[in-house]
Amino acid sequence: PDDPRLLIIEDCFARAGVLGGLMENLTRFQHTPELLEEVIQFALQCLVHAKDGRCLGSVQNLVRQDLLAGVPAFCQLIVRSQTTRKRARKLKLSAYAVEEPLGSTRTALVRLLSQACSFAPDAVIPLIPSSCWKVLAGWYFGSGRCNHIFHSAASLIFRLVFELEGADAIKKLALVNCKVLHRLFVTCVSQFFERHQRQ
Repeated sequence: PDDPRLLIIEDCFARAGVLGGLMENLTRFQHTPELLEEVIQFALQCLVHAKDGRCLGSVQNLVRQDLLAGVPAFCQLIVRSQTTRKRARKLKLSAYAVEEPLGSTRTALVRLLSQACSFAPDAVIPLIPSSCWKVLAGWYFGSGRCNHIFHSAASLIFRLVFELEGADAIKKLALVNCKVLHRLFVTCVSQFFERHQRQ
């Protein structure tokens, strides 16, 4: 790029592997939810600004490589957070607060994974292991109160899997083996009958 500011960003950020390093080392912050969420928010902004037309758009390929290096460790953090109960934090929404398992930390984790999948679906989605798909499906359908921020992020991940071309094995793993399609069908039918009975 001709803009010297972008050259500085390229040298100091993209080539230094900041994003991948953050995602690989998020486990260091897992016992400090507030700090973990701040780091995740920074990583989210990195991905947002690496899209076309943003300040990191000129180094998109470098950010992509950096991102892919950190995805496996990040997925393992999501899996480990399934059993982590220390200092669970509520997510305060406009009308109510959401308790774990869909509190603020896990919502932040899924939002980052969703943004990563959106940034490079063909490369990121195949890196997500079966253990992570099981956790995502369990959170998606096992929540008590609605967390629209979480469900929006998780829905995008499942939709990107569905739209992925030539990835039958991944679709079977994420959508069939984890019973996402079956649970969606059951949920839709049950909601239909609930609304019908209220009329």
